[in-house]
Amino acid sequence: MKRILVVDDEHGMRLTLGEFLRNEKYDVHTAEDSEEAMQFLKNYQFDVVISDILLPKASGVDLLRKIQEITPEVKVILMTGQPTVETAVQAVRKGAFDYLSKPISREMLLRVVSNAIRMKILEEEQIRLKKENSSYRKELERMVNDRTQALLQSEENYISLSREMPLGFAYHKIIADKKGYPVDCKFVEVNPAFERMFNKNRNELLNQSARETYPDYFALNGEWLEKFHLLSEKGGSLIENSYIKSVERELRITLYRTRSLHLVAIFDDINL
Repeated sequence: MKRILVVDDEHGMRLTLGEFLRNEKYDVHTAEDSEEAMQFLKNYQFDVVISDILLPKASGVDLLRKIQEITPEVKVILMTGQPTVETAVQAVRKGAFDYLSKPISREMLLRVVSNAIRMKILEEEQIRLKKENSSYRKELERMVNDRTQALLQSEENYISLSREMPLGFAYHKIIADKKGYPVDCKFVEVNPAFERMFNKNRNELLNQSARETYPDYFALNGEWLEKFHLLSEKGGSLIENSYIKSVERELRITLYRTRSLHLVAIFDDINL
């Protein structure tokens, strides 16, 4: 149940708004001034605070500032009985989610509160995904460091490891020209995440060249190509960020040479 705090020095306003919200199954608390509101905020976690701008002791704008300092994730909606365009603009500029003019209808109140809660949920989900992605990247780095030597010895280990990996994984055979100079790669295996990322079926990728799949990645400057050639010839790893036009996103691409003429590529969407 989402928790909402209503702050207004008028008893009737607190009663009316509280009733509107309780009828929609919100957990509602009310306070008559910013001091009482801060006590609630210290003892409970709120999703939304609805506050009048004109309050005794400290204003609703002052309360907004304090909320941003201690619980910036809480959405604050300011309201006033003396609405002006200037006041509304200032409220939003100071960080209010929205601004309501009294008298406030039930429909207007519920719509703005619903929008605030929806925005808070989206922001929380974004934060959660970023934390998970960061944790996975750290775990992947640790896993790669721990297992690199073992994986270098076996193609089967690479492929087995990749199947449940949420990042795109492709195993290539390096193609060299007549002089033995690496010029391209041919797909040997890909994981399901790679198929989804590039919107390509595994069967159509096998034996296809990397240049055909992401030509813009190969059409980079000579300095990067030289790094690729050194990696292909001497081993080691290489990490580059590159915008892949075919999938319309920027990817972090990590390359490892597993053994003579074989290359592993891991694709991570850095926009998540």
